[in-house]
Order: sequence, then C-alpha cells, then structure tokens
Amino acid sequence: MQMIKKIKDYIKDDEFRMTIFKDRVHIINYYKIISVGREKIIISSKEEKVYFHGSNFSLNKLFAGELLIEGTIHKVEIFYE
Repeated sequence: MQMIKKIKDYIKDDEFRMTIFKDRVHIINYYKIISVGREKIIISSKEEKVYFHGSNFSLNKLFAGELLIEGTIHKVEIFYE
C-alpha cells in the first residue's frame, strides 16, 4: 500500500519548486510568467512571486508547468502573497 501511495503522490505532485544551479534555474509547477527580460524575470506560483535578477537571461519552456531560466544569476527574491 505504501508504494501505491508514493506513486500517486508523485504523479499528482503540484508543489511549486525551484532548483538553482550556478548558471540556470529549473522551475516546476509555476502559475504564470509575469515578466521576461534579459536582466529580470518574474514568475508566480499560487502563493509567491519570484524575481530573478542577473544578465543574459533566456527562458525555455520544457514541459507543461516546467521552465528553465539560463544566464548569470545575481539575486533571487521571493515575495509571499
């Protein structure tokens, strides 16, 4: 039974998550792309807005609800709504 619950939880996972690397950010389960620029990108989830500050940004949509931001990241700000 535990295994079935784990599989169901994995499949219906809708939690907003970011994985920050040196030169990219992987985002899943975001709500909306608010703003895209070469030096600032703003993404929202159901509960927060995330501001990425840096340079040479590019935004790649991978799968539904999944993004990859590439470039030089200087600062990440999170504002809870």
